[in-house]
Amino acid sequence: MYNYKVKRANKAAEAVTAALFLIAVMFFIMSAAGVWIKSVLQLFMLVFLVLAIMVADRYLFSSFEYVINDKVGDYDFVVFRHSGKRTNTVCRLSLSLADNFTVVERGKPSPSTVGQLHDYTGTLFYRECAYITFPEEKVTLKLEPDGYLKKLIPELISKSNITD
Repeated sequence: MYNYKVKRANKAAEAVTAALFLIAVMFFIMSAAGVWIKSVLQLFMLVFLVLAIMVADRYLFSSFEYVINDKVGDYDFVVFRHSGKRTNTVCRLSLSLADNFTVVERGKPSPSTVGQLHDYTGTLFYRECAYITFPEEKVTLKLEPDGYLKKLIPELISKSNITD
């Protein structure tokens, strides 16, 4: 069994959250001062406030943990989302169903995805990410792996596919 909790390095997420919140405050002040149509300014304020809360919730208040469980002849890939004291299982797939594992650095084009893309990265602007495709499930997972996980997953995918 292997587990890796994504280390958060979210200075960018803090800056984006603060900027969105400050823009929301700016629209609030403008609506209170009566600069323009009050309802439109308040609508913009709400939009930026909701965006700030969404970025903070996703990248500052929660984290992801990747776990590989060993079953007899197969491996389960499980993703947990930790938010405060709560932990939710957000993904559980068998690595024998995985087809491809691709590591992509920032700025490089992402590979073609199969089906729905699930983003389980923990950093807003990451250096590199990995894509695991599950063609039978029509799902692609986007992860932020460490060095060991980048070596382990391709080995387990090839080992699981050989036994099939």
